[in-house]
Amino acid sequence: MIAVFGDNVDAQRTEVVFVDVATGKETTHVAGGAYMPQGLAWLGPNDLLLSQPKTTGSHVQLWRMSYPGGAVTPLTNDLSSYVGADITRDRTSVVTSRSDTRAAIWVGDAAGTQGTDVTSTFPISVLLTSVAWAGDRVLYSTTVNGVAAIASVIPGRGAPVDVVIDAALPAVTPDGKTVVYIKSSEDGTGLWKIDAQTGARPVQFEKGSAFFPVVTPDNRNVVFISPRGGRQTPWIVPIDGGEAKEIVHAFASAFSLDVSRDGRRVLFQTSDSQNRFKFAVCDLPDCANRIDLNLPANVGFGATRFTTDGHAVAYVDSSGSNLWAQPIRAVRRGRLRVSPIARAPTTSRPLPGRATASAWRSCGRRRPTISCC
Repeated sequence: MIAVFGDNVDAQRTEVVFVDVATGKETTHVAGGAYMPQGLAWLGPNDLLLSQPKTTGSHVQLWRMSYPGGAVTPLTNDLSSYVGADITRDRTSVVTSRSDTRAAIWVGDAAGTQGTDVTSTFPISVLLTSVAWAGDRVLYSTTVNGVAAIASVIPGRGAPVDVVIDAALPAVTPDGKTVVYIKSSEDGTGLWKIDAQTGARPVQFEKGSAFFPVVTPDNRNVVFISPRGGRQTPWIVPIDGGEAKEIVHAFASAFSLDVSRDGRRVLFQTSDSQNRFKFAVCDLPDCANRIDLNLPANVGFGATRFTTDGHAVAYVDSSGSNLWAQPIRAVRRGRLRVSPIARAPTTSRPLPGRATASAWRSCGRRRPTISCC
């Protein structure tokens, strides 16, 4: 018997498919988790061990699934994350990676020479982390009692406050009035929005698998990543509701999506036919005039963004402590020069841990401001 664990995109849920090797017969059981499953292992002939979050953006926990019944029960329920699952050969011990991840919000100028933490450390999920500017406020992903949530803080003015619970990956309209986020629960999987000022009842405007939303500068559309077309690709949908359309049928990596400040271009990380990863920059809404850039050697895991002038791609390097920029257009005889934007301070307190997300804000005639977590 073989067991396969994954996301059912059409049904918007995690499932385990059991395949009888002798007959080829398949049996499917709902696993009851959310994006994205992290691993499974056989505990014995009648039980499976699953590693998955209960809701999108929450901590990854361990679960037991019976076979052939398919009943799912939790084995852990705490503020740690247990990513991956395996069993020793004698089936007496479980092997997993346990992490208790905390982060803080750091705000500084675009040069990275002046900045400070604006929050104390807080627990986060190891899977989904995001920050966004809403006027003078910074919105960021966190967890509350193990449930994914979005909080906000005004740097230098007061303590953080919760914006919405059971939510992850905030994006904000340029006027700061509306917060867009993802949700995966019984209330409805997809894209939701809430009034940032009044906190009125949230409204769902896009159903189905949708992740990493970005609001276009005209406040009219939301660009997001979805696997609904059989491949994880970039899509666009009106923020007031309507038909979602695929921008281009090309793979788009998690955390890599962004829209330029003028609203003309979209950025995402993709791969070619030989599985070589690249930055792709093209025009909205149909990815015309596409430019592919080879990934820099020092690129790491973390969100990629357009710089405020739209002339370069900003990314977190492999150390997790520095922001770098790669020009979109070739300079100096066609060669691309990659240069640092913000480095971890060497004479003062370093940035807290690893930078996994960043957001830029224009400040009129002042230099742009960066927030990181």
